[in-house]
Amino acid sequence: MLGKLLKYEFKDLGKLFLPLNAIVLAIAVLWAATLAIGIDGSHLGFISTSLMILYVFGIMALFIITAVYLAIRFYKTMYGSQGYLTHTLPAVSSSILNSKVIAALAWLFLALLICLISILILMLGISGFPDASDFNAFQTAFGKAFGTSAFGAACLIIAVMISFCFDMSMMVFASLSIGQLFSSNRIPAAIGAGVVCYVIQQAISSAGFFILGLDMLNDLESDAGITLAATSDFNRYILLASAGVMFLFGVVYYVICFIITKKKLNLE
Repeated sequence: MLGKLLKYEFKDLGKLFLPLNAIVLAIAVLWAATLAIGIDGSHLGFISTSLMILYVFGIMALFIITAVYLAIRFYKTMYGSQGYLTHTLPAVSSSILNSKVIAALAWLFLALLICLISILILMLGISGFPDASDFNAFQTAFGKAFGTSAFGAACLIIAVMISFCFDMSMMVFASLSIGQLFSSNRIPAAIGAGVVCYVIQQAISSAGFFILGLDMLNDLESDAGITLAATSDFNRYILLASAGVMFLFGVVYYVICFIITKKKLNLE
């Protein structure tokens, strides 16, 4: 049943998100083309500036629309006007929740990926395609920055991106789930719950990273000082810690959603 629910989620959300991502990517390609050609001509300069403005607003719209629409759709289909229909489906509550979570995670990750790809396209438009030696040098420098191979560094960054999407989506879903427990003023209650969740997470994360930072600084002072290897280790540990903390908070928020959906559902 989860497969059928996921198919429906992706098909319904894709009607909005696929064109939106495609538009942002197309704008980036057009802007990169004007940058590659050059902007000596006034008309081309105007076009390039216009595309730059469109790109900036497109990226903002991509993330705002994706996040807001996912939140609104989750609330409506789980606790709002469509909640009765959703929870009468021949599926367990965990499958329904999982379909929402997986779909949200996928679309948020795609938005981040499109943003990174568009930036890469713009860099290519400015500097052109690198030759083999430049590409190899970039791979080596990229890997050394995190004390691993280029592939390992890319995996670390992807892990952070996935953890970020999971954490943010589950925080919003958990806040909406807490808000639906109230008989009235559910949206203000959900916003309040979101603020509380965010403050608690930031406080715990900041304290943890402060302690981690102090420990690593003490290690640097006790050794030969700040070296490339020490800096690489620090960067790698920060990425790993960030991914781990965000994933753990995401799991906590997921458990909140699961318990409320299964035992505390209030569709009145």
